[in-house]
Amino acid sequence: MTQQQAAAILEQIERILAREFRLYQGLLALTKQERQALIAGALEDLSEIVRQKELSLEQLNQLEVDRVSALGAWSRAHGGDATLVALMADVDEEIAARFGRLREGILAIASQLRDFGLANRALAQVALERLEATRSYLLTLATPAPAYGPQPTAAPRLTLAVEVSA
Repeated sequence: MTQQQAAAILEQIERILAREFRLYQGLLALTKQERQALIAGALEDLSEIVRQKELSLEQLNQLEVDRVSALGAWSRAHGGDATLVALMADVDEEIAARFGRLREGILAIASQLRDFGLANRALAQVALERLEATRSYLLTLATPAPAYGPQPTAAPRLTLAVEVSA
């Protein structure tokens, strides 16, 4: 692999990592909005936020595929594992430091996302339990209490007979 090809692969990996970092930042912002929507009970907002998160996750999945592919190209050319940590050991300190900062930033945001996600799940569960309790209570109000005594009988059916004479 030429020096130029190696530089192109490293530049591609750095671009991918930077895009991943920005997408994770966006996901964190969406997750915070999701929390506010859950607290406010804003179902339409929540639905839109979930749709946006799904799109971001699809983009992250594609970036991961691209990153794995680029790391694989680096590893085939230089030997070793196709991981970011192995690549960082093969490059100069400046590049390794940039990749390290991006990696640490992504890991920090991913940790925050996990925490917010667990909290949002708990909020959603509480909201669902509250909804179920309200539904059960309303059903008890709408259902007549059982009573002892004669059971109501159906009213007799009236029929209308018409005779026509000629």
